[in-house]
Amino acid sequence: MSTDPATDLGGSLPTAGAGSAASSEAGSEAAGAPVDAVVQLTGVGRVFRRSGGRQVTALDGIDLTVPRGSAFGVVGESGSGKTTLIRIVAGLERATSGRVVIDGTDITALPEKRLGSLRSTLQVVFQDPMGSLDPRMRIGRIVAEPLLAQRQRDDRRMERHVLDARVAEVLGQVGLEPDIVHRYPHQFSGGQRQRISIARAIAPDPAVLIADEAVSALDVTVRAQILDLIAEIAARRSLTLIFVSHDLSVIRRVCDRVAVLQSGRLVETGTTAEVYRHPRQEYTRQLLAAVPRLAESLAMARERAARSTGDDPIALREDGG
Repeated sequence: MSTDPATDLGGSLPTAGAGSAASSEAGSEAAGAPVDAVVQLTGVGRVFRRSGGRQVTALDGIDLTVPRGSAFGVVGESGSGKTTLIRIVAGLERATSGRVVIDGTDITALPEKRLGSLRSTLQVVFQDPMGSLDPRMRIGRIVAEPLLAQRQRDDRRMERHVLDARVAEVLGQVGLEPDIVHRYPHQFSGGQRQRISIARAIAPDPAVLIADEAVSALDVTVRAQILDLIAEIAARRSLTLIFVSHDLSVIRRVCDRVAVLQSGRLVETGTTAEVYRHPRQEYTRQLLAAVPRLAESLAMARERAARSTGDDPIALREDGG
């Protein structure tokens, strides 16, 4: 068995084309060439004030550029600040200091009512699909929600048959049948609910898709399929993907670039291949040493299922995810 963290984490390293492009991009940045950035953070900080006047620094001086069309990973332990960072990028939270530019628009001090256009540009898939789906809404209405908000914001009509066709289209793209639109979230498995969340996110045709720990609440056998689905959709739609995780094996499977956060500070960034093969920081090396092996976990899950059912583990596939 391989002991090289760069080859023993499940999945495969970026293809030669992707790796070459990322390396070329890193060289261009070093040479001072302009980068087409869809997300640009400069000196971003976030301080929370607690009772008794105590202050907690969640982010400290973050400088980060996410190139358009890239698959960009943000990784760190719990409490590293990665979720706060993503909430600021998504306009769900304000930075205490610094500058946030999304697709050419400085949103740092943008009034809340003007953040509406950002909702179409950038969509988020959250960790817990059950928690992010309204249990009282039917699936059709859930997936149509961002389209209805977009229509209201743009003050334009959308015929019902056009709306229904779009909902059916995106459900099909995530591997679900259009006839589920009359059902409720509790009637689906965790993997299916996350597929519904992804369908809702891509419905308004965003430029940026953020996945915030989008597979950590799923069974390992379902996790790999949802990861592959997200990567496939991002590639097919030429989306910029920002994937947030505490698990470096997950980041490695879907991202071509990665940023490592520790205690609110950005400690390392680069191509996925560079960071995995030649980590510069001790913290990154510790994360690599502690990372669960996705491929090994998947194989073990299949073997356990096979022992309990008597089936061939190789033939086993996800049930309902």
